Amino acid sequence: MKKFFLIVSLCFLSTVSFAQSKGDQYLSGTLGFEFGTQKTELAVGSISESTSTPLAALFSIGAEYSRFVCKNFKLGIGLYLPYSYNPLQKHNDEWLKSTTFGVGVNPNISYYVRINDYLYYTPELGGLFEYGNYSEDLSDDSTYKTNCIGWGFYLSLLSFEVKVSDDYALGFSMGALEYSAARIKNKEIDTKLTTSVFKCNFSKASIHFRAYF
Repeated sequence: MKKFFLIVSLCFLSTVSFAQSKGDQYLSGTLGFEFGTQKTELAVGSISESTSTPLAALFSIGAEYSRFVCKNFKLGIGLYLPYSYNPLQKHNDEWLKSTTFGVGVNPNISYYVRINDYLYYTPELGGLFEYGNYSEDLSDDSTYKTNCIGWGFYLSLLSFEVKVSDDYALGFSMGALEYSAARIKNKEIDTKLTTSVFKCNFSKASIHFRAYF
Protein backbone atom coordinates (compact mmCIF):
# COMPACT_ATOMS: atom_id res chain seq x y z
CA MET A 1 0.00 0.00 0.00
CA LYS A 2 2.85 2.43 0.82
CA LYS A 3 4.43 1.67 -2.57
CA PHE A 4 1.09 2.46 -4.24
CA PHE A 5 0.84 5.90 -2.58
CA LEU A 6 4.49 6.60 -3.46
CA ILE A 7 3.85 5.82 -7.14
CA VAL A 8 0.72 8.03 -7.15
CA SER A 9 2.65 10.89 -5.53
CA LEU A 10 5.47 10.65 -8.06
CA CYS A 11 2.97 10.65 -10.94
CA PHE A 12 1.31 13.78 -9.53
CA LEU A 13 4.62 15.58 -9.16
CA SER A 14 5.54 14.71 -12.72
CA THR A 15 2.37 16.41 -14.02
CA VAL A 16 3.21 19.67 -12.23
CA SER A 17 6.87 19.83 -13.13
CA PHE A 18 8.63 23.11 -13.79
CA ALA A 19 6.99 24.99 -16.64
CA GLN A 20 9.69 27.44 -17.75
CA SER A 21 13.45 27.85 -17.36
CA LYS A 22 15.38 30.62 -15.67
CA GLY A 23 16.17 33.37 -18.17
CA ASP A 24 13.13 32.79 -20.40
CA GLN A 25 11.35 36.05 -21.20
CA TYR A 26 8.46 37.39 -23.22
CA LEU A 27 6.67 40.50 -24.43
CA SER A 28 2.92 40.58 -24.03
CA GLY A 29 0.01 42.63 -25.32
CA THR A 30 -2.96 42.77 -22.94
CA LEU A 31 -6.67 43.56 -23.23
CA GLY A 32 -8.68 43.93 -20.02
CA PHE A 33 -12.38 44.53 -19.45
CA GLU A 34 -14.93 44.66 -16.64
CA PHE A 35 -18.70 45.17 -16.69
CA GLY A 36 -21.39 45.64 -14.07
CA THR A 37 -24.92 46.92 -13.53
CA GLN A 38 -27.27 47.38 -10.58
CA LYS A 39 -31.01 47.06 -10.01
CA THR A 40 -32.74 48.68 -7.01
CA GLU A 41 -36.35 47.96 -5.99
CA LEU A 42 -38.26 50.02 -3.42
CA ALA A 43 -41.53 48.59 -2.04
CA VAL A 44 -44.05 50.67 -0.06
CA GLY A 45 -47.02 48.53 0.87
CA SER A 46 -48.36 46.92 -2.31
CA ILE A 47 -46.62 49.45 -4.57
CA SER A 48 -43.07 48.81 -5.73
CA GLU A 49 -40.74 50.76 -7.98
CA SER A 50 -37.54 49.47 -9.51
CA THR A 51 -34.62 51.34 -11.02
CA SER A 52 -31.87 49.80 -13.17
CA THR A 53 -28.52 51.50 -13.47
CA PRO A 54 -27.00 51.46 -16.97
CA LEU A 55 -23.96 49.33 -17.61
CA ALA A 56 -20.72 50.48 -15.97
CA ALA A 57 -17.56 49.44 -17.78
CA LEU A 58 -13.79 49.49 -17.55
CA PHE A 59 -11.41 48.81 -20.45
CA SER A 60 -7.63 48.72 -20.60
CA ILE A 61 -4.98 48.05 -23.21
CA GLY A 62 -1.31 47.60 -22.43
CA ALA A 63 2.02 45.86 -22.87
CA GLU A 64 4.20 43.86 -20.49
CA TYR A 65 7.76 42.60 -20.28
CA SER A 66 8.32 39.47 -18.15
CA ARG A 67 11.31 37.33 -17.24
CA PHE A 68 11.60 34.04 -15.36
CA VAL A 69 13.94 34.69 -12.44
CA CYS A 70 13.93 30.98 -11.54
CA LYS A 71 11.98 27.88 -12.48
CA ASN A 72 8.24 28.48 -12.05
CA PHE A 73 8.52 32.12 -10.97
CA LYS A 74 8.07 35.01 -13.40
CA LEU A 75 8.50 38.72 -12.64
CA GLY A 76 6.79 41.22 -14.91
CA ILE A 77 6.28 44.94 -15.36
CA GLY A 78 3.39 46.28 -17.41
CA LEU A 79 2.31 49.65 -18.77
CA TYR A 80 -1.37 50.14 -19.62
CA LEU A 81 -4.03 52.72 -20.48
CA PRO A 82 -7.28 52.36 -18.44
CA TYR A 83 -10.65 53.91 -19.28
CA SER A 84 -13.73 53.65 -17.06
CA TYR A 85 -17.37 54.72 -17.42
CA ASN A 86 -19.68 54.83 -14.38
CA PRO A 87 -23.35 56.03 -14.33
CA LEU A 88 -24.06 58.15 -11.24
CA GLN A 89 -27.68 59.31 -11.11
CA LYS A 90 -30.62 60.14 -13.31
CA HIS A 91 -31.30 63.79 -14.12
CA ASN A 92 -34.05 64.99 -16.49
CA ASP A 93 -34.38 61.51 -18.00
CA GLU A 94 -30.63 61.43 -18.68
CA TRP A 95 -27.96 59.58 -16.68
CA LEU A 96 -25.13 61.68 -15.30
CA LYS A 97 -21.83 59.82 -15.42
CA SER A 98 -18.21 59.90 -14.36
CA THR A 99 -15.30 58.83 -16.55
CA THR A 100 -11.59 58.35 -16.00
CA PHE A 101 -8.74 57.96 -18.45
CA GLY A 102 -5.06 57.67 -17.61
CA VAL A 103 -1.90 55.61 -17.55
CA GLY A 104 -0.94 52.82 -15.16
CA VAL A 105 2.00 50.66 -14.09
CA ASN A 106 1.55 47.00 -13.12
CA PRO A 107 4.42 45.13 -11.38
CA ASN A 108 3.52 41.46 -10.88
CA ILE A 109 4.77 37.98 -10.05
CA SER A 110 3.34 34.69 -11.36
CA TYR A 111 3.82 31.06 -10.43
CA TYR A 112 3.76 28.60 -13.37
CA VAL A 113 2.48 25.05 -12.96
CA ARG A 114 2.58 22.68 -15.93
CA ILE A 115 -0.71 20.81 -16.45
CA ASN A 116 0.30 19.29 -19.80
CA ASP A 117 2.51 20.17 -22.76
CA TYR A 118 0.24 23.04 -23.82
CA LEU A 119 -1.61 24.25 -20.72
CA TYR A 120 -0.20 26.00 -17.64
CA TYR A 121 -1.85 27.24 -14.47
CA THR A 122 -0.47 30.73 -13.69
CA PRO A 123 -1.83 32.41 -10.51
CA GLU A 124 -0.61 35.99 -10.22
CA LEU A 125 -0.04 38.60 -7.50
CA GLY A 126 0.37 42.19 -8.60
CA GLY A 127 0.11 45.89 -7.85
CA LEU A 128 -1.59 48.71 -9.76
CA PHE A 129 -0.56 52.38 -9.77
CA GLU A 130 -2.50 54.85 -11.93
CA TYR A 131 -2.60 58.55 -12.74
CA GLY A 132 -5.18 60.19 -14.98
CA ASN A 133 -8.03 62.59 -15.63
CA TYR A 134 -11.38 62.42 -13.84
CA SER A 135 -14.58 63.88 -15.33
CA GLU A 136 -17.99 64.06 -13.63
CA ASP A 137 -21.30 65.36 -14.99
CA LEU A 138 -22.87 67.88 -12.59
CA SER A 139 -25.87 68.56 -14.85
CA ASP A 140 -26.88 68.20 -18.48
CA ASP A 141 -24.58 71.04 -19.53
CA SER A 142 -22.00 71.20 -16.72
CA THR A 143 -19.00 68.91 -16.19
CA TYR A 144 -16.35 68.96 -13.49
CA LYS A 145 -12.82 67.85 -14.47
CA THR A 146 -9.71 67.23 -12.36
CA ASN A 147 -6.79 64.85 -11.90
CA CYS A 148 -6.87 61.61 -9.92
CA ILE A 149 -4.51 58.91 -8.70
CA GLY A 150 -5.25 55.28 -7.91
CA TRP A 151 -3.46 52.28 -6.45
CA GLY A 152 -4.25 48.74 -5.44
CA PHE A 153 -3.28 45.07 -5.22
CA TYR A 154 -4.81 41.90 -6.62
CA LEU A 155 -4.53 38.12 -6.47
CA SER A 156 -5.71 36.30 -9.58
CA LEU A 157 -6.31 32.58 -9.01
CA LEU A 158 -8.21 31.73 -12.23
CA SER A 159 -5.34 32.37 -14.61
CA PHE A 160 -4.03 30.10 -17.38
CA GLU A 161 -1.64 30.09 -20.34
CA VAL A 162 -2.02 28.06 -23.53
CA LYS A 163 1.13 27.45 -25.58
CA VAL A 164 0.34 27.90 -29.27
CA SER A 165 3.94 27.13 -30.28
CA ASP A 166 7.44 27.32 -28.79
CA ASP A 167 7.45 31.09 -29.35
CA TYR A 168 3.82 32.15 -28.83
CA ALA A 169 1.17 31.73 -26.13
CA LEU A 170 -2.25 33.01 -25.10
CA GLY A 171 -3.05 33.93 -21.51
CA PHE A 172 -6.50 34.09 -19.93
CA SER A 173 -7.47 35.48 -16.55
CA MET A 174 -10.87 35.85 -14.91
CA GLY A 175 -11.82 37.08 -11.46
CA ALA A 176 -9.56 38.27 -8.66
CA LEU A 177 -9.36 39.25 -5.02
CA GLU A 178 -8.79 43.02 -5.14
CA TYR A 179 -8.04 45.97 -2.93
CA SER A 180 -8.17 49.33 -4.71
CA ALA A 181 -8.17 52.98 -3.71
CA ALA A 182 -8.46 56.32 -5.50
CA ARG A 183 -7.89 59.95 -4.57
CA ILE A 184 -9.54 62.88 -6.35
CA LYS A 185 -8.46 66.42 -5.47
CA ASN A 186 -10.59 69.52 -5.96
CA LYS A 187 -8.17 72.44 -6.18
CA GLU A 188 -10.92 75.05 -6.35
CA ILE A 189 -12.23 74.34 -2.84
CA ASP A 190 -9.08 72.58 -1.53
CA THR A 191 -10.66 69.19 -0.77
CA LYS A 192 -9.61 65.58 -1.32
CA LEU A 193 -11.90 62.60 -1.82
CA THR A 194 -10.37 59.20 -1.05
CA THR A 195 -12.21 55.93 -1.65
CA SER A 196 -11.14 52.35 -1.03
CA VAL A 197 -12.75 48.95 -1.62
CA PHE A 198 -11.92 45.28 -1.08
CA LYS A 199 -13.85 42.76 -3.16
CA CYS A 200 -13.90 39.38 -4.83
CA ASN A 201 -14.38 40.48 -8.42
CA PHE A 202 -15.70 37.90 -10.91
CA SER A 203 -16.81 40.46 -13.51
CA LYS A 204 -13.22 41.20 -14.52
CA ALA A 205 -11.33 39.38 -17.28
CA SER A 206 -8.23 39.84 -19.43
CA ILE A 207 -6.59 38.30 -22.49
CA HIS A 208 -2.81 38.24 -23.08
CA PHE A 209 -0.92 37.69 -26.34
CA ARG A 210 2.65 36.58 -25.52
CA ALA A 211 5.78 36.25 -27.65
CA TYR A 212 8.70 34.36 -26.04
CA PHE A 213 12.32 35.02 -26.89
